[in-house]
Amino acid sequence: MKHSRQKEARGNQTFLRRLSLALFLVALAGAVAAVAYQDLTSISTARKMENRRALSFSALVETEVANVAQFGTMRMERLERLFKDLVANSDVEYLGLHNEAGQLLVEAGRPKDTGNLFSKAEGLHSLGDDIQIFRRLSIRESFSASHGGTWAGASPGGPGGNPSGLIAGNVALTLEFSGRWTTEARSDAIVHLLVTTLILVAFAFSAVLMLRATRRSEVAERQKRLTQQRNQYLEGINLMASGLAHEIKNPIGAVTGFAELLAQKHPSDTEDGRFLRTMLEALEGVNEKVNRLLSFARPKPTARTRLDMDNIVQKVVDLLEPDISENEVTVEISLNGAIPLASLDSEQFKEVVLNLMLNALDAVGRGGKIRLETRYDDNDSVHVLTMTDNGQGIAAGDLEKVFRPYFTTKASGSGLGLAICKRNVENHNGTIWIISDSNAGTSVIVTIPLEESDEENSHNR
Repeated sequence: MKHSRQKEARGNQTFLRRLSLALFLVALAGAVAAVAYQDLTSISTARKMENRRALSFSALVETEVANVAQFGTMRMERLERLFKDLVANSDVEYLGLHNEAGQLLVEAGRPKDTGNLFSKAEGLHSLGDDIQIFRRLSIRESFSASHGGTWAGASPGGPGGNPSGLIAGNVALTLEFSGRWTTEARSDAIVHLLVTTLILVAFAFSAVLMLRATRRSEVAERQKRLTQQRNQYLEGINLMASGLAHEIKNPIGAVTGFAELLAQKHPSDTEDGRFLRTMLEALEGVNEKVNRLLSFARPKPTARTRLDMDNIVQKVVDLLEPDISENEVTVEISLNGAIPLASLDSEQFKEVVLNLMLNALDAVGRGGKIRLETRYDDNDSVHVLTMTDNGQGIAAGDLEKVFRPYFTTKASGSGLGLAICKRNVENHNGTIWIISDSNAGTSVIVTIPLEESDEENSHNR
């Protein structure tokens, strides 16, 4: 029930973290959208202001043209001077005047688009960010009857004449206006949106990192609690095992002593002698298990010195040579001869290799294969021992349990071999893990890091 509540609480915490992150990301997306909307609004506002300015300026130009023409048809040189002054001293980039036939009469500046002017609709047209305004004008004589007949027709372009250098009749006025406000507003908006997006992305990235850091902290804290619980659990087991082993060892010693005395009086070829020899073998097996139990319950302090890992591995293989030969097991050894030397507690590491070899021999059976390999990983500054066998493998459901004390799938196993291996490796600040398939054998990987002083020495060499 307690475990269920803890699992439910962890699930709620995970949900709240994810919900908080989702809300935060939604808020950031909303902020980006708001900034984008504000920037688009500023561009639209700049365009509207420029349209109004262009229309106002166009009206002023039309008025000026009308002022020039109010006492007769306009002379080209006067209009050219007017157009050039407007282009030079304002945001007008082009001014042009065409007749109905499309012929250019007067212009100033460089046009972006003229086309068939008389086919265009009057009013405002867009040229990207720039603006074009098109107007149709009618230039005619404005004499009244009060001028008298003498003036009628006397003015150039009046009734009966339209001499060269004069403008009269229907014309098209084209004005192209710089859209620099819109261009600047768009450039500013792009920069603003880009900077805002980068800042918000940085905030989002920071939030994700903080969430991951919080998650890692929680995982580390949970792992710490689990380790403390495991240590407390092992302490209780160790105390019980130590007391139980002590209680068993004393009577076993007495029984073994009496059995040895009786065995001396009964030859091994007699029935009583055979029974006594069998009893002594059984007592020896029990005594060995009790010693392993005591070794696990009362571990010795770890004393690391610089040793040759390959030498320890080879000695263990030599020690087990009778069992290897008897069961016709092929053992391949690939020793690295690595420098620097490993930082090891000789007895503890020997116990690791011995337990792993005994498990491998038991798994492969007669005619099996075992491969031992050592190497040094310079990148991580660790020695690596890999032991692979082609035995029956470990079931997937048992893989997470194999390092638990007293867990075993063997009929006569104590369940302490791999637990002792894990403890000894962790005493070296190392790691041990198993890769296994129930039909394809097992690989055990052990890493032992250098101590800091040894690591410095290795880098100095």
